[in-house]
Amino acid sequence: MVINAMNSGATQFMADFEDSHAPTWSNNLDGHINLRDALRRTISFAAPNGGEGVSSAHQALGWFKAALLAVGKMWAVMVLWNDVFCVAQDLLAIPRGTVRATVLIETLLASFEMEEILYELREHSSGLNCGRWDYIFSFIKKLRNHPQFLLPDRSDVGMTSPFMAAYVALLIQTCHKRGVHAMGGMAAQIPIKDNKAANDAAMLKLHVRREEVKVTAADLLSLKGISGGITEKIWQWVRHSARTSEGKVVTADWVAQLLQDELATKRSALGPERYARSKYELAGKLIATTIQGREYSDFLTTLCYDHILTLTGSAKL
Repeated sequence: MVINAMNSGATQFMADFEDSHAPTWSNNLDGHINLRDALRRTISFAAPNGGEGVSSAHQALGWFKAALLAVGKMWAVMVLWNDVFCVAQDLLAIPRGTVRATVLIETLLASFEMEEILYELREHSSGLNCGRWDYIFSFIKKLRNHPQFLLPDRSDVGMTSPFMAAYVALLIQTCHKRGVHAMGGMAAQIPIKDNKAANDAAMLKLHVRREEVKVTAADLLSLKGISGGITEKIWQWVRHSARTSEGKVVTADWVAQLLQDELATKRSALGPERYARSKYELAGKLIATTIQGREYSDFLTTLCYDHILTLTGSAKL
């Protein structure tokens, strides 16, 4: 993935140590080794099918920018990161401000403190980034005990939903007011190769300051006008006995049965022996309580840590 990024022609690369990464010790080390090798221009890859290695040595390398993905932590964490950047730059004898950070605003609480986040990072800030799926998840998670904030299927909660539109508008306005970049997740306004007119038109849309935007705290929580169906996918519905589009009440027993149905489908597809060697049963046990509206784990990975962070061999503590 690092090699593909280096070959893309981009001048910057965000190394994702969150969504595309299982945070084991070996994975963290391997990921940083890849970044080190890329900076040294020695990185290579041999495909499992015997394909030839590919080197990015001929590519011009830019600074790696890791997004700050401190979910549930806001401006106070930025104070720490700003200190870390200052110390690191001083130790390397490079000017302060050389290292830059983009903060991913993917939690509900962070959307209330965007100004503070930018202020605390100050000379080390490149901007803020929107994240649709995780932001919706945070909205559900933080307001999970309040039935008035019940959402339909996440796929039905688009960027034009009131609270999402307010979040994006406020992020753009805040960033542009402070002279840093406002970034989306996926966007239609992207550079178009070999079409200067279309490219220029797209780039112009990225520089609107949005000074007319007036977003309140109530706007960041507004569900007015949201429409969409309820099916089988969100914990919040079990908690508050929501009804599906067909009128069926979402209960813990029904969700438990759906889980067993999914496991049975996997068992049938894999066969008894392959299924027994898989981790589907373990996954089912780990997720069972979370999806039934009772105990709630903020992140499924915390339930898995005892199973993925196990020392093997003769390792000594």
